[in-house]
Amino acid sequence: MTTVIVTTRRLAYRAAHAVRTLYWRVRRPTTIGVRVAVVSADGEVVLVRHSYGPPSLYFPGGRVDSGETCPAAAVRELAEETAVRPVRGEAGLRLFGVYTSYRGGLTTHIVFYELPPGEWDPSDLDRDRHGAEITEVALVAMDDPSADLSRATRQRLAELATGEQAGHHW
Repeated sequence: MTTVIVTTRRLAYRAAHAVRTLYWRVRRPTTIGVRVAVVSADGEVVLVRHSYGPPSLYFPGGRVDSGETCPAAAVRELAEETAVRPVRGEAGLRLFGVYTSYRGGLTTHIVFYELPPGEWDPSDLDRDRHGAEITEVALVAMDDPSADLSRATRQRLAELATGEQAGHHW
C-alpha cells in the first residue's frame, strides 16, 4: 500500500512539474532558491535525486517561501530532503555565491551555501529518505567524474574545490 501511495505522489510531482513549466513559459516569473553543499570530512558531498525533472544528482535545496530568509530556507530544505540539520543552525552555513538561472521562461536567483565538516552530524544523514519528491540521497566524492551529476552541480563542485565562484550563471 505504501508503494502505491509513493508512486502516486511521484506521478503527481511529475504532472505538477509539467504544469508549472507551462505556467513559467507564459508568466515568466522570478523566484529565489537555495542550494546547500554539505561537505563531509572525507571530501564527499551530499546530493539528492528528484522524482521529477532530469534524473541527475543535485545539491539539496529548493524555493525560498514568502516571508522566509534564504538561510532559513536552506536549513528547512536540507532537513526535508536529507534529514541533516546544521549543528549551529543558520550560523553554520557559509555563503559561497549567488547565481542566476534562466530556464524555460523562469528566472531564478540561487543562493548557494556550503555546510563544512564539523557544522553537521553525519549520523543525521538519512540515505533511505525516499519519498514523493526525493528518490535518492547520496554521498559522492567531490572529484568523482563518473557520478551522474547535472551540469550545474559539476560546475559548483569544481568551484568548491578551488574555493572561488567562477561565474554567476547557474
